[in-house]
Amino acid sequence: MTFLYFSLMFGCTTSQTPEANATPNPSSPAAILPPDESSAQVISAVSSASELPDLTANLAKTGCDNGPGGAGAASYFVGEIRLNGSNATGEERWLMYANSKWKTTGGQDCEVRWSMNGSKVPVSKCAFCTTGISLINELDRGGSTCPKDMAKTNTGESIKYDVHLRDDGTATVYFAGSGRRLGDGVHKDGVIRYVTDMSCRWF
Repeated sequence: MTFLYFSLMFGCTTSQTPEANATPNPSSPAAILPPDESSAQVISAVSSASELPDLTANLAKTGCDNGPGGAGAASYFVGEIRLNGSNATGEERWLMYANSKWKTTGGQDCEVRWSMNGSKVPVSKCAFCTTGISLINELDRGGSTCPKDMAKTNTGESIKYDVHLRDDGTATVYFAGSGRRLGDGVHKDGVIRYVTDMSCRWF
């Protein structure tokens, strides 16, 4: 997705946020996680239903009330990538759930949206991953509801992911450049949905 701009504007308290040339995320390398069912794997197996679950339905919207400056939000990145042969399209969204102090100054829940287009590519650093994806993002100004200074940049950037698609319908998405885990999700019939861990953003 995004992000030198966001990293300069906000601080973050959790271990997973999006990374440069992808999503607001730390760009420092990290060891690639093994393909086991670790505590980070929070998505259950996909059932036989034709529709994938909405990964935003049960996200925690609180827990970011005591940071620097007070005003802030619980933050997530969610995405959907659709594979059709060698082509890839999709969307990513930066969801922010305003804390009480931001709301008192006029803040409210909002999101920034990007559309993505690209193709499947060879897997990069993740030896156990099954799919590599290269994408170019484009900021959706009309669909973004956050203040303009949060949604005026990060477009036309190259995004590369390595994805571990499991037989049980679960998936984990990694940044191809650093090997860092982006988030967990589900997949079915060429559609991949994923969500990051929560982070706190302070203004």
